[in-house]
Amino acid sequence: MKPAEIKNLAHTYGDMTDGKTPSDAGSTITDFALYLKKKRLLGKGDAIIETYRKISNAEQGIVEAEVTSYSPLSDTARAALKETLKQKYHANAVDLIEKVDQRLLGGMKVRVADELFDGSVQTALKKLEASLMQ
Repeated sequence: MKPAEIKNLAHTYGDMTDGKTPSDAGSTITDFALYLKKKRLLGKGDAIIETYRKISNAEQGIVEAEVTSYSPLSDTARAALKETLKQKYHANAVDLIEKVDQRLLGGMKVRVADELFDGSVQTALKKLEASLMQ
């Protein structure tokens, strides 16, 4: 299935559920799942919902950022990062997905869509090593 087809199904899903109460949306979601089953597309359900989530976030001005750090972010660091990303992307809100990776040694990596901001100690050390080896 082509990405455009998944996107079309995601838009259809959104159109079907938009403005409905959770109880009304439940039957609509069931109908949508039955449609996917009938068309043998049930295996694409996760991709369709993920695409819908991204479309919905974009329409609402929500930026999703994946943050990988050596240790969990403090409340202060989390709030500062959200504010910085809100300003950078002119967003209404920022949804942080936080991951911990102790291989970073310190610092953090922030991915927003296709952009990666790498402020990790691990990368800084690699750059220093490369410059010393020249």
